[in-house]
Amino acid sequence: MKIAVQLTGLFFLLFYISACSTQNYKAYPRKSFSSYNAPDTPDYSREDNWAAAPFKRDRADRVPDPSIKNRQEEAKADVFFVHTTTYLGEKGQGTWNAPINNELLNQKTDELAITCQASAFNGAGRIFAPRYRQAHLHAFDDRDTESAVSALELAYFDIQTAFEYYLENYNEGRPIIIAAHGQGSQHALRILQDFFDGQDLQKKLVAAYLVGESVSASAFTTLQPCENATQTQCYCSWQSYIRDYFPPNHESRPIDVICHNPLTWELNDLFVDADQNQGGVLWKFERIIPNMTDAQVKEGILWISKPKALLGTKGKRKDFRKVDYHLFYMNIRLNAQQRVGTYFENKQEQIISSVPRKK
Repeated sequence: MKIAVQLTGLFFLLFYISACSTQNYKAYPRKSFSSYNAPDTPDYSREDNWAAAPFKRDRADRVPDPSIKNRQEEAKADVFFVHTTTYLGEKGQGTWNAPINNELLNQKTDELAITCQASAFNGAGRIFAPRYRQAHLHAFDDRDTESAVSALELAYFDIQTAFEYYLENYNEGRPIIIAAHGQGSQHALRILQDFFDGQDLQKKLVAAYLVGESVSASAFTTLQPCENATQTQCYCSWQSYIRDYFPPNHESRPIDVICHNPLTWELNDLFVDADQNQGGVLWKFERIIPNMTDAQVKEGILWISKPKALLGTKGKRKDFRKVDYHLFYMNIRLNAQQRVGTYFENKQEQIISSVPRKK
């Protein structure tokens, strides 16, 4: 069966958002988690178990315009990126967790998540994005079931293992950006809790971008949400919906959900016009579209107006979470560079202030 990655441009975008927002899967787990054999455990010493890494050519190296440069070779920081759910229930995808050696699934991951999301950080750091036994999209229908919890735990085990391997073999004391989307943001949040929050490694955190999932202000002990565009050792989060729309589960969401406006990187509810949007991208990833959309935080979610050149005249979409990165691609890219710059400026100031003055 040919999969959606073979589609391009506008039709591809419509197809993908639709596929991710419906429960009419073609294949899904019909038995409990324990009834299936888990896919083989990834070995992160193998290059092919990384969707992106600076020691290989991959789609995180791409840029949507010749004026933009992939600066990973000269970067002084690293990016650990956890991709969104791409195991959506297509033919043959009927187990709770995805195998990492499925070439068609990996192709979809690379074209959907690595190209259009992870690449936003190739101007700020070296990108490491592990392949992992991601949980099936069906696991999010009822996250409290034993099977869904087990599937997500298995997926996180891989992310934790990959991050530990990255720290031991590749990091070499470099500052780190944690970035993710969707299911990936759930796992990235736990990485922050287990390795950064209140620990020595927090000093190495440039910032975290936990996009496409609800993040509660009480999720961390010491880590705080970013308050502006230059703050470091903090995290950002948002979920995009069309203006005047609230998702069905909105009233049951925690009241302390963090939501940033990626046009200002602030937490207030001020409306920000599209002229502050430095540019978004389509799935075809061949150009930057300036002033893609405006943005305004409203009760823990991000309201946007109908995106420019994204869904055309027929667009009736209300849930834009699947394109959280696409809508604000250049703002994310520039902000990551800005925070890395601030990190090293602060580090230099600390070194200067620690040098004893001559009497």
